Amino acid sequence: MSRQPTPRQLSVLRFVEQFIRRNRKPPAEREIARHFGIHQSAVRKHLAALENKGLLTLGHNGSSRDIRISGEPESVAVALLGADSTSEALALDSRLAGEDSFLFRAPDSAMAGAGIIRGDLVLVRRSARVRNGEVAVVSLGGERRVVRYFDIAGRVILEQQPDGHPLRHTLEREEQVVVEGYALAILRTLGYSPVDMLAPLAAEEERPASPHGNPAVTLA
Repeated sequence: MSRQPTPRQLSVLRFVEQFIRRNRKPPAEREIARHFGIHQSAVRKHLAALENKGLLTLGHNGSSRDIRISGEPESVAVALLGADSTSEALALDSRLAGEDSFLFRAPDSAMAGAGIIRGDLVLVRRSARVRNGEVAVVSLGGERRVVRYFDIAGRVILEQQPDGHPLRHTLEREEQVVVEGYALAILRTLGYSPVDMLAPLAAEEERPASPHGNPAVTLA
């Protein structure tokens, strides 16, 4: 028997992974069957084949939800910061975030033109330095905000895009801005049910060097 999953088995595996991320529990066999329009007996065969190939583990306690993805990554607690000093923590996949990361909840849609709207959680890599044109979280006057950051000949410019048209604020001498980090991705929630939609803003190896080259913000 081939150790590689068939296209249908791979589709079932991806569905189980996504369901667990979105609902914090595995799907029942009937939910998998309904999604693919197949009988539960076919679902059992696909799950058994995936278990034989070492891609997931099925429990034997009689529950149709007892499915565990093999090699499932550990979770890491990531600080969730508000616009002010308030904070809490959320658990994220350790492959996505680490000790040098934090989440920031966008307080408004001032960066809607970049695909970031009110309520989005922005995953941020802590760094005191960002490249020109990168999406960053900064603190200005004790208040955090998401901006595009520019430092041109010693002049700091913070740009926001509420409707696709950039609004730029050039800092005065007496204004102090603290760069807290650059944005990596967003986690968007729909209503009150968390939906893990991590849309990449900038992969570490793809961080743009040009002031206007950040492809990160085309989120769809």
